[in-house]
Amino acid sequence: YIVLLVFIIREILNSTPKTSINLNENKTPRSNFANNVSNNNIVQIGYEEMRVIKRECLSKIFAPDSFSINDLPFNSSVKNRAVLFDTPYFIDGKLRDVIFEIAQDLGEEGFYLFMIVGDKYEHNEGANWYIPYSEADKYPELIHPVLSNFIFSPTGKWAILLEYDQYQFIGGDDSFYELFKEKYPELEENLLTSLLYSKDHADRGVDMGTWMKKIYGHVYGEKKAKALFESVGLYFDE
Repeated sequence: YIVLLVFIIREILNSTPKTSINLNENKTPRSNFANNVSNNNIVQIGYEEMRVIKRECLSKIFAPDSFSINDLPFNSSVKNRAVLFDTPYFIDGKLRDVIFEIAQDLGEEGFYLFMIVGDKYEHNEGANWYIPYSEADKYPELIHPVLSNFIFSPTGKWAILLEYDQYQFIGGDDSFYELFKEKYPELEENLLTSLLYSKDHADRGVDMGTWMKKIYGHVYGEKKAKALFESVGLYFDE
């Protein structure tokens, strides 16, 4: 049954060819920090410097002034986007290994971590980092206290929004995303898990229709989102 549902979801996701886009024009960010950063050390980034980096790198995937999946944050030109489920605050395991391996294959030497909220950070000062892949195993330790955050590519090839809820967003350009789908086939099963989780809540009387249509419609488009819901028996009133 699960295998059949995964097959159905794959068919829904592949039902419309993706529009080819090029997000690779700016190979490196222009900020002073990004031009001078040491590739061998974790470096703390000031709030104002991170604002520049976000505008130049994160904005290729997400709106730089977005802070939540409820903001519908994807840049409208980004066609490669997906829901990640049950990965709050930081990525680990195979998902982390695949993303970091692909980024390095594409010539990147590290990534940025931007914290979104936190009581002890005024304007998020002290909550932003550049992390080389040689030090990537230390990255979860920097998310303290546990905070919603973005991790993203210095070249704008990929970005992930991770927050307190079960639902997270990932997006990327063609060079990243095609490899991601190939190396992480669990993406479709992960999507199915999110749909079944939502159906369980709906069956118990939790009204998720408006929110689900908003979030999944933003990621997959309204038509595909409706087909995904119906594949697991979720029917929301129009």
